[in-house]
Amino acid sequence: MEKYEKIFTRMVAWGEAVAAIFLLGIMTLTVANVIFRLFGRAIAGTYELVEIGIVVTASLALAYTSLTNGHVIVGIIVSFLSERMRTKLSVITTAISLFLWGVITWMSILLALKRGLQEETILLGITFLPFRLIWIYGLMVFMGVLLLDFCFALKGKVRGK
Repeated sequence: MEKYEKIFTRMVAWGEAVAAIFLLGIMTLTVANVIFRLFGRAIAGTYELVEIGIVVTASLALAYTSLTNGHVIVGIIVSFLSERMRTKLSVITTAISLFLWGVITWMSILLALKRGLQEETILLGITFLPFRLIWIYGLMVFMGVLLLDFCFALKGKVRGK
């Protein structure tokens, strides 16, 4: 199981680097657009580029947050439960997450296959497909991390401990 955890850690690290680059681009573009607006100009397509960049950043952040256990945990309520109940609750919540995100991932794949290169941004004409593929990649890595968590929960363990 540790072998798979290392594989997903590398995949998440790649996604983290890509997300950081996109986030840096979003921040630079936003600041530049604000400065340009001070002089009565605006950078055409800023909204579209930020919109696309946020999708990439968010999809890759899901796996990172899950892998590093950076999400909000309801520790106060769960701390009153027995270890056995916490394990059962972890299995149930992780299974629900796997199901819901599995449906989202599957529908995203179907949408990418159905629309392909047909859709593009209005102003700049950038096709959505490469960004949908990054979105799907992020979701699939996220699903892998959730699956790891599920396997650890079934064994009564917590990943990373």
